Amino acid sequence: MTQLASTACAPTTLPPVLLLLDAGDDHALHRAALHRGDPSAGCITADPTPHTNSLAYLALDLLRAMGRDSFTRPDAERMSTDAAWRAVTCWTLTTRLQHAIVLRAHRLTSERLARLAAWRAETGIRLTLVAHTPTEATEYRLRARLAAAGLADLHTASGT
Repeated sequence: MTQLASTACAPTTLPPVLLLLDAGDDHALHRAALHRGDPSAGCITADPTPHTNSLAYLALDLLRAMGRDSFTRPDAERMSTDAAWRAVTCWTLTTRLQHAIVLRAHRLTSERLARLAAWRAETGIRLTLVAHTPTEATEYRLRARLAAAGLADLHTASGT
């Protein structure tokens, strides 16, 4: 069903991913991104839970950012990865979500970035990734993970 829904609703060309490079880890940028999230207006801001070992956690963070209160209960933490990501896709299409801002993108693994890329492909969602990249080496590693995940069509802004 997800494939049928995503085929019917996803645009034929995806908007580029906006990568905001925040070298100084500016708290004002972080607050502004959190403030921008408004599910009723079609935009969410997800602040990924740090130090998690399951791919399902990022999906649960996205669902919580969408205002899906049922995913805040402790029993939601036991949800399987595939089920959690199917829920993200379904709620994205159901609520006509258009834009997602993901904070701390520099901490996301290649696997989690690949899940974001798949979500984007299935739903056509516009992604903004905010990353703290204090050195060129940090930025290079992030770009390598993004490319490996299939998120190579980037528009980059730095010095924000």
